[in-house]
Amino acid sequence: MHHIDLSALDAPFTNVSCAIEFLLFFPNGLASDKVRAALRGLAEEYWPVFARPHAGFLEQRDFDETRHFIGLDARDVDFDAQASDHDLYEKYRRVSPDLGRSLFFLSCIQYRNGTVLIAKLDHLAGDGYSYFYLLGALAANCRQAHGAQTFEVPAPRIARTIERGFRFPNVTETSERGPIGGDVELEYLDVTQAEAQQICSDASEVAGQRVSVGDVLTAKVLQKLLQRQPQLFDAGICLTVPIDVRRVVDELGPTYFGNGVVLHRQQLSADRVLSLPEHELAAHLRQTAPKLDRDAVLAHIDQVDQIMAQGYRPVTYAPERGCLVTNLLRMSWEAMDCGTGQPELIYLLTVGPNTASLLPNGSDYRLRILYPKVPVTSTPAAVSLS
Repeated sequence: MHHIDLSALDAPFTNVSCAIEFLLFFPNGLASDKVRAALRGLAEEYWPVFARPHAGFLEQRDFDETRHFIGLDARDVDFDAQASDHDLYEKYRRVSPDLGRSLFFLSCIQYRNGTVLIAKLDHLAGDGYSYFYLLGALAANCRQAHGAQTFEVPAPRIARTIERGFRFPNVTETSERGPIGGDVELEYLDVTQAEAQQICSDASEVAGQRVSVGDVLTAKVLQKLLQRQPQLFDAGICLTVPIDVRRVVDELGPTYFGNGVVLHRQQLSADRVLSLPEHELAAHLRQTAPKLDRDAVLAHIDQVDQIMAQGYRPVTYAPERGCLVTNLLRMSWEAMDCGTGQPELIYLLTVGPNTASLLPNGSDYRLRILYPKVPVTSTPAAVSLS
């Protein structure tokens, strides 16, 4: 059996289980046996998705459908595509099992009026870019199985290490990679395109450079988090933003399957976040954003090496001290036609206390913010990268 060494970019995801999870509803239905066949068809090229995780590497193992797929029959009822965001979350957040020692799980639920797929990927197997890459390949296989015209998805590049000879340090293996924090409460905030563009214009004048919609929406998230939890963040808040670096590191590139993100962190005072107008806070975020090139990414990897050499692993984010904001505004689902038409509904199920996702909402935007229901505790035996 093959194995691949983990990269330093994987390090923040080795001591906790962070899953990326979406629900997709196909009103024209999908045949469960064809979805199963499509999943099996990924087992060779995408074997790290089905691998056994270890402290410093992923070990290939024979594909076992029972570890990665379940088909459920609910054809006596309709799927409610008009249900509220909160109702969808409460009903479907526990359909897929905890991943444990697996890295991927696909649930296929047959309803009277269509089919629901719920795909759950552990971040150790890959980031959001890899998640969509995997689902695109699954859709291509499904189209072929359904007899529809298909398309070719380029083979993924699965080698993890950027520099030859890199090896994960000798750290203690953890058999159970538990999730961060506990139960969460959801809040959604809708922002119109017109409002966001006006704030962008005002912020760009202040910053002296172009301020993005992502900057504006992140500023809104920060202010909501501090308004909701002033005691937790009275000493300030650490903002963590994943930044994809595939395009600036030739050894990665657009077909790289794994973690191709650098976690940018920024400490902000509570006074600054709450006192600044939205456009000024957005301008500050843009002015302090890192300029990442290949040298900067390699310097980041060196910093990770130094932390791990001291017996620690860097953490994704610390919910008791900060937040994780993920920009999903550019996610594209055009490739998710599995042979019977586009999904009618795409719903994010990913959870984590003090996290937020920036989502498209037609031509407008939606902020999905998750607050902890109970006070969060410190993260385990790890340190944060500044």
